[in-house]
Amino acid sequence: MKIMLLSGGKRGTHTAKWANGLAAKGLDVHLVTQQAIQFELDSSIKVHKLPFTGALGYYLNVLSVRKIFSEIKPDIVNAHYASGYGTLARLAKLKPLVLSVWGGDVYDFPERGSFFSGILKKNIHNAEAVASTSQSMANHVSKRFNYDKPIYITPFGVDTNFFKSHDEVIKDDSNITIGTVKTLSKKYGIDTLIYAFKEVEDLLGEKVDLSLDITGDGPDRKSLEDLVNKLNLSGKVKFHGFLNDKNEVLARILNLDIYVALSRFDSESFGVALLEASSCNKPLVVSDVSGPLEVVKDGVTGFVVPRDNPSAAAEKLCLLIEDFKLRKYIGRNGREHVVKNYSWEYSLENMIDVYREVVRHC
Repeated sequence: MKIMLLSGGKRGTHTAKWANGLAAKGLDVHLVTQQAIQFELDSSIKVHKLPFTGALGYYLNVLSVRKIFSEIKPDIVNAHYASGYGTLARLAKLKPLVLSVWGGDVYDFPERGSFFSGILKKNIHNAEAVASTSQSMANHVSKRFNYDKPIYITPFGVDTNFFKSHDEVIKDDSNITIGTVKTLSKKYGIDTLIYAFKEVEDLLGEKVDLSLDITGDGPDRKSLEDLVNKLNLSGKVKFHGFLNDKNEVLARILNLDIYVALSRFDSESFGVALLEASSCNKPLVVSDVSGPLEVVKDGVTGFVVPRDNPSAAAEKLCLLIEDFKLRKYIGRNGREHVVKNYSWEYSLENMIDVYREVVRHC
């Protein structure tokens, strides 16, 4: 099967992962992008760089992408991100089209105004099918844009052979590291995590050597650092910044005893990082937003707490900190859950099945 993958931008790591994975499965992959390629791609992947960049590129590249489409004659086109590349695919009349939605494109972009909402609705209705990383986002697309064509659930899987614990057992000691890997913005509730950690430190700090690792960068970093200082936690909290290398991300996750994701909005459609942590046998504490709710089994692979509620998060953190056997039990359950339901191998096969299904009906 020959696929034209229309993708790039800030999702470059995801683009490379999908392109490489599909190529490894034997698909003839043509990556068409208006962004610079910053990640290593399989040598079999044909890259077609479009001449124009930026927001206008999604309009100015129409003739170029149409020419590429005519030359390679793909069996199917898969455009990643419904706003930018979805617009380009629609204007260039690329068919058959699977439109992959990621989150911000269907939650945030249309909220900028009726003009943007109108563009997105046209893009979504132009596609033969939509691929969503979660059922909650699929429901949102169907309801928000009155889309009655197929929406396939295509979770962004985890390489469970890579993301795994290198220790046979979780060490039972008096040093506990709590942490997260997230963009530092209001959406992801890093401030809630810091307040929760403060409560835990006040309760258990004399008995346990506690630390908080925050990996990621974003617009709220300065205000979050100021909050840490205000709460007198500077010696306990470390900001590691954005990590581009998956080996570094793995090292940060393996350093944790408990992984926390306290997002506050339902636009958190799917938590890849929390599944990577779960794949490494790390117990989870997450907020009750739609994405994490879908992938975390409360009391089994982690704990679900009300959003914007530091005390509720602190309660579950204390429970895990004080109960080594519980940490080990939940961590092991999480690993089994990810291997069974969210492995990268499963995700690839699932995506290829979607392509075949769409081609079959076009």
